Amino acid sequence: MRNPLKLWWRHIRGPWTGYRVPATPFENYVIGRSKLFFLKSRYRLHNWLKAPPLLAPRLRTTVKRKARRSQRLLRVRGKKAFDGARRHLAQVDRRLIRLRYEMQSRVARRSRAIISAVMIVAPVVSFWLAPTWQDAVGAYFNPERFAVLRSLLSSTGGALVGATAIGFSVVMVAVQLNFARMPHGLFRRLTSDPRLLGAFAATFLLGIGVSALSLMPDASWVALALTAAAWGTLLILYLFLYGYWRALHLLNPAVQLGFISEDAQKDLQRWSRRAERLAPLLPFRHDGAPPKLDLRRLAFYKANPQWTVQAKRAVAHAISFARRYAEQNDFEVSGLALRIIVAINLSYIAAKGKTFVASNPIFDIPDASDAFINDALEHLRRLARISTSRQSEEGTRQVLATMAALAQVYLAIDYSAPGIETKEHSQLAASYLTGAVEAILPTNSPDLIMEGVRLIGSSARGFLAVEHPKEMTTLASKIGALSIMGVVKPEYRPVTLTAMCDPASDHVV
Repeated sequence: MRNPLKLWWRHIRGPWTGYRVPATPFENYVIGRSKLFFLKSRYRLHNWLKAPPLLAPRLRTTVKRKARRSQRLLRVRGKKAFDGARRHLAQVDRRLIRLRYEMQSRVARRSRAIISAVMIVAPVVSFWLAPTWQDAVGAYFNPERFAVLRSLLSSTGGALVGATAIGFSVVMVAVQLNFARMPHGLFRRLTSDPRLLGAFAATFLLGIGVSALSLMPDASWVALALTAAAWGTLLILYLFLYGYWRALHLLNPAVQLGFISEDAQKDLQRWSRRAERLAPLLPFRHDGAPPKLDLRRLAFYKANPQWTVQAKRAVAHAISFARRYAEQNDFEVSGLALRIIVAINLSYIAAKGKTFVASNPIFDIPDASDAFINDALEHLRRLARISTSRQSEEGTRQVLATMAALAQVYLAIDYSAPGIETKEHSQLAASYLTGAVEAILPTNSPDLIMEGVRLIGSSARGFLAVEHPKEMTTLASKIGALSIMGVVKPEYRPVTLTAMCDPASDHVV
């Protein structure tokens, strides 16, 4: 049976020019009903158009009702659809961001390996494929063109050697102009960087190699010579860019501080390994149980007092960086320099191991005083005094935080002596911290004093965490003394509130 709707549409549209199949009774019925519906609709529309004054209010009401219904549906369904679309777009955006950062991390992690592999594989493949197009190239270079090619390679190699000299001079001038930003101890380290010098040496040798390609005997070497000249020129250009990037990298203060920290920590680890290797050469007799104190390591360090020279120099350089960049209000670099001091102290404690000796209140023990720790704390005390005199709030806050961090680091010291329940080096760092906070009182800086009280409280809680509650009584007394300032001066009342809210203030004696 044919589609009755299709037949109805054909009937409404008019006669069909083509062949028309006779309709069935059912189809005639459908067409008749459709024609009747169409005629009724036309009659109603005709009546509405004939009497607009009577139907206008009704039509207006109907239109308003339909419009309100449509707006209501649009608000409900449209809001849901809009929220769904926004949720879908947010999910797509999150996936794109995740994919982007994953690709960036993978490229940053494997960029060196990828570049090295390309620089090795591509020349090898090109040299391997060079004999395949040697016949075409050899036929092109007749004796006259071959002579021109040799002169071109010779002049190109000479130009590359000259460009190497010019590029090296420009980079060295840029480095020398920034020597004022470096400590004198880093001069030799940065000017003798093996990567930078190796890059310029490689460009010089590649330029000579390109010039030497003009010595090829005949045209059978043309393909290999052109391949070698092309790769030599590309590598020289890459090494120029690498040398420029390396020079800028060396002038970055964060990189220079990284060199300082890396050299100091490697030197301390090297001395620690030497002490372990040479320990059998220093036999010690002991009766009964072996002592907890590492006597062999202690004897080795006493026989080699220069083992902390590199670490002390690194601390001095870091202090120099912190002071200079704090004066320039570049507190990001100064904070990094102070964090490096904490890292060097951690490496020092790990390298010294169980060779720390605790003091005795009756007898004088010379090994109880640690020169490296005293030197680091003295550097910080002088830096705190300078920052306080300059009224540099952020610089002083960084120094106070470094002293508090050292107090926490020195809690890990193992004195390896039975019956000794003290953390005197941590107490020493905490006393330097309290002295620096007390030096801020005349400067009328309640914010700094509040920060100092918080740091003193964190140091006191550190003693409590390592089960030495008696060690925190001095710090608690200092917090109580500082809290009295709020009674004397109204602007110091936040200091009093901070001191009273600190858990360490509950132990004031």
